[in-house]
Amino acid sequence: MIIRNRRDALRMAAIVTVVSIFISWGITYLIMFPADAQLLADAVVPATLTPLLVAPFVSYRYGLMHLRIYRQSLELQRLASEDMLTGLMNRRAFWDAAIKRMMPGRCCTLILFDADFFKKINDTHGHRGGDEALKAVAATVVAEIGRDGIAARVGGEEFAILLPDVGFTEAMATAEKIRHHIELLRIGCDGATIRMTASFGVAETHGMDTIDELYRLADEALYRAKHRGRNRVEAAGPPPTDPPLAEVA
Repeated sequence: MIIRNRRDALRMAAIVTVVSIFISWGITYLIMFPADAQLLADAVVPATLTPLLVAPFVSYRYGLMHLRIYRQSLELQRLASEDMLTGLMNRRAFWDAAIKRMMPGRCCTLILFDADFFKKINDTHGHRGGDEALKAVAATVVAEIGRDGIAARVGGEEFAILLPDVGFTEAMATAEKIRHHIELLRIGCDGATIRMTASFGVAETHGMDTIDELYRLADEALYRAKHRGRNRVEAAGPPPTDPPLAEVA
């Protein structure tokens, strides 16, 4: 029996108490047999009171111990799958969740984006400013993707969003909303105001591609968004014909 809350612990204590009473009666009968009926009747009272007084306390304490272990296990799982700064999934948890959701024949869309010139934010406002910016971006993502989407911080300033059962057009619109809201962010830090933008790549699968392939397509689209000026949303497709830049940050 898995103890998930105090009610489960009480339920277990009640079950253990009832079972203990029946076991106590059985042992008493085996010890005293073939005693007469009056002796057996007299023995029923202590045979009942002993487990009734001991079993609830011991079993409830045992249940609370298991409840603590269960909660600690959940906390460890959360810590192992969560990005400590933003509260989003980390890369590994996102990958596992994406693999489970990308079933054959199911439409899924991946949005990949990162903050533009994020190093400049860190250099100007320090790591605290950078952290506040990332948390503001994460909050913006959570507000936009709804309950079915999953979001993760998959790199320093890189984020991924998987939208199961969401078509390409809707995903592009979602990416554009997030881009617009990020552009409007005004993040206060030590008396200064941080402004930022982000570049997006969007790719769609109909259940034929793996998460690795989908990620590669979205990453290529993200590269094009940076290549073409940043602060924009690009769809997965043929590579750009523009001349390559020396460096795309």
